[in-house]
Amino acid sequence: MLKQLMLSFAVLLGVLCLSGAPNPAFADVSSQSAIAQNLDENEQLTGSFVSKYDNAIELDNNKFVLDESLLPENTTQDEIIKLKAIIKESNSFLNQQFKKVSKENIVKTDNSVVFAESAAVAQQEAGGVQNQSRIKFKEGSNYSHTYWWGKRVGVSRSKIRQVSGVITSSAGVVAGVLYFIPHAYAKAAAGAIGAAAGALGYPMSKFPGGIVFNTTPNYSGSQI
Repeated sequence: MLKQLMLSFAVLLGVLCLSGAPNPAFADVSSQSAIAQNLDENEQLTGSFVSKYDNAIELDNNKFVLDESLLPENTTQDEIIKLKAIIKESNSFLNQQFKKVSKENIVKTDNSVVFAESAAVAQQEAGGVQNQSRIKFKEGSNYSHTYWWGKRVGVSRSKIRQVSGVITSSAGVVAGVLYFIPHAYAKAAAGAIGAAAGALGYPMSKFPGGIVFNTTPNYSGSQI
């Protein structure tokens, strides 16, 4: 079982600072990041690992599927076992999200699914459409862009401030606020938001902008 969750954060200063392309962006974690560790800190996914196998995994019938014929020739049996474990876990979360989010607010690509607060936000994130202005803090949007390797999560300024009032509550209460994130993962996501706010020197209740963070892998047991 995967034992580590890594997150990288970007505050929305007029633009989603992470690319709209499926770039894991967790090989180089800045000082505005948090790492949550459980038992085995060697299980962390790296950008090179994801890039190596990304072309062999696609979305088919609402599930991530591994095509072993597309794996690099030097792929070991241990790596195949690890990939299958990651995919199985990701599909479990994917199934939860499909049940929880309205169909009109879901957009699928060849290798990912966006679950959002509205159809417009889902389409924008899936298409990588971004506002290039860097003039001021932005409200941001609420979505979870799910890949086989993890997620890119967007949380709006309003939602961050709302989370601040329930962050110490039960997982069920937090999941009710972060409805676009799988229930089992919501508590860890709230902790990640709190960690980012602290690193940036703002209380969550007065956070100035939305936030985007990447997570890998989809390990629900990690707590920030």
